[in-house]
Amino acid sequence: MIIYYVVGLLAVAISYLPNYSRRPAISGLAHDRAMTVPSVLQAPSPKLRTPVFVLSVLLVVFAGIRYGIGSDYFLYTSLYRAIIPSSLTESLKVVPQELGWVTLAFLFRKVTDSPYLILWIASVLTVVPALIAVKRKSQDPVFAVFLYFFLGYYAVSFNAVRQSIAVSFLLLADTYRSESRVKWAIFSAVAILFHSSAIVAIIVQLAAAYWKPRWVSVLASLVIAGAGSLALLNSQIVGVLAVALNSRYETYLEGSGAGLGTWMMFGVRLFFIILCLSLPRSRQTTTYLAYVCVSAMVLILGTTYVVIARFEPYFGIFLALLIPNLLSEQARPIFRDLRWPLALGCLIYFGFYVTAFNRVVPYEVVPELSSLF
Repeated sequence: MIIYYVVGLLAVAISYLPNYSRRPAISGLAHDRAMTVPSVLQAPSPKLRTPVFVLSVLLVVFAGIRYGIGSDYFLYTSLYRAIIPSSLTESLKVVPQELGWVTLAFLFRKVTDSPYLILWIASVLTVVPALIAVKRKSQDPVFAVFLYFFLGYYAVSFNAVRQSIAVSFLLLADTYRSESRVKWAIFSAVAILFHSSAIVAIIVQLAAAYWKPRWVSVLASLVIAGAGSLALLNSQIVGVLAVALNSRYETYLEGSGAGLGTWMMFGVRLFFIILCLSLPRSRQTTTYLAYVCVSAMVLILGTTYVVIARFEPYFGIFLALLIPNLLSEQARPIFRDLRWPLALGCLIYFGFYVTAFNRVVPYEVVPELSSLF
C-alpha cells in the first residue's frame, strides 16, 4: 500500500514544481459579487504550468505496468485476446462491451497480441482528460491533483477501467459546458462510447447544474434518497434500467447492496457538503457542490443496489475542483489554510479506501518487469 502513497505524493510534488504565477487573480466569488478584497486580489494564484503530459507520465506508467490489479484485470485481458483482428463486426458480437472500447481493442489487436497495450491506452484516456480539466478550471491545481488521487478517483480506474474513461471525459466535458457546446458534445459522446452509463450521468448532470444547494434542499434530497433506497428494496425498476443500458449490467444485480465502505464514502462527502454549505460560494462552485450532493444521494441509493453506487465517480470526482476552488475563493486566510487538515484527513481516508478496494493491494508489476524490482 505504501507504493500508492509514494506515487500520489510524487504526483503532487510534480504538480507543485512550477513557481506561483505572479499575476494577481480575482476569485470566482469576488468576480460574482464585484467585491474588492485586497487580501484576495494581492494573493498569488497557483498556475499549473507543468505540461499535462509531464504530469501524466507518472500516473499513466504506474497504471500501465500493473499486473492483476483490479477485479476485472484478467477479464479485460481475456476479452482483448477474444478480439478477431480480421473483423470488427464479429468482434462486437464476441465481446459484450461498448463500441468505443471494442473498436479501440480491435485496432490495437491488429498490432499486437499482448493485452498490456490496451491497458496503457486506457490509462492515458483516464488520466489525461482529468488533468486537462484540472488545468482548465482549478484555482489550486496542486490541491486538486492531491484530491483526485487521495480521494480514490485515480485508483478506481484500476477496477472500473472503461467507466473511468467515461468519468474523465465527462469531467472534461463539463469544463466546456458554458463555453463550447460542440466540445461539450464531443467529449460527452466519447464518454458514452466507452461506457453506456454515461448517458444517465449526462442527464443527471444537466439537471443538477440548475440546482443551487442550500441547507434545506440538501437535507430534503438526502431524505428523499433514503426513502428511495427503502423503496427499491422490493422494486424491479433498477434491474429494468440496468439491462436497458447494457444486458451485461444484469450481473451487477446479483449481489447485495454496498457495504461499510460505501457508508464511509458517504460520510466523507457529507462532511465536504457541510463545509461547502457553511462558506460563501461562487456560481461555479455552487454547480460543483450540486454534483457532489448528487454523489451523496447516489451512495445512499447504493446501499440497496451496488450497481447504483457505481455511478458515484461521475459526480464525486468534482470534489477535486470544488474544494480547492472554494477555499481559494475565501477572503480570510484561515479558510484557505483548511487545505492542511483536509489533506491529512484524505491521507487517512485513502488508507482505508485502497485496502478495501477490490484487488488493488498488494501492487504488482507485469511479469516482464518483476525481475527488475
